[in-house]
Amino acid sequence: MQVATLSTEITSQCKGCAFAETGECPAGKSFPGGPLRRVARKRFEPGEEIYKDNETPNTVAIVRSGWAMQSVPMKGGGRQILTFLVTGDVFDQDAVMLTQTPTMFASSALTPTEVCFFSIDEYRARLQGDIRSRRYAKRHIRRHQALMAKHMIDIGRRRAPGRLAGFLLELRQRLSERGLMREEAMPFPFTQEDIADALGLTHAHVNRTLKDLRQTGVIEYSPGSLRILDVAALAALAPGAIPIA
Repeated sequence: MQVATLSTEITSQCKGCAFAETGECPAGKSFPGGPLRRVARKRFEPGEEIYKDNETPNTVAIVRSGWAMQSVPMKGGGRQILTFLVTGDVFDQDAVMLTQTPTMFASSALTPTEVCFFSIDEYRARLQGDIRSRRYAKRHIRRHQALMAKHMIDIGRRRAPGRLAGFLLELRQRLSERGLMREEAMPFPFTQEDIADALGLTHAHVNRTLKDLRQTGVIEYSPGSLRILDVAALAALAPGAIPIA
């Protein structure tokens, strides 16, 4: 995806953006090695493509707000959602770090999503000369690898309740780190089809498992929002779940 071809340009600056002050945003003053040059900031509507499968990125893209997802289309229709991205997540860090390396999957907006784009050449030069920037990049890569390993374990070794419990615990950790949890309540923009495609379940499995968790007092769930009432009960359904480092 070439940045110049994107749809809606947002011209406002970083002032007032809470994420810019965290030290994780490349535009922030406290970013390792100093702020990077922001090329553009764009808004994507739900379902709008951000990166095509097998596309070589020409920028570093980071979620500023909203939710995005990375997925692989399946032959004969359907998709496998690999992960959901939230504020602060980098799109395909591996492809960003390696010159002329294409992305491994497609990325699209799940909700109205703002994405900030930074100079990829400046970022790669920073990685060569600044150890703090390399640590930042490696941390994002390790987290992505840990997420992929966790998802493989969940899909390959757990039944439906364990898969959904592990998914909710993962979201709880990631959203808490970004300040997006409020008294165990989280934004939950997923359709049951989204959850099914991420966890390798049928729509009926997801519907039944959410209903069971709600009826047993483990969660409160309504479209757009989910509150965890019993963290220990969720953890018991997904024994051995490893927190994402």
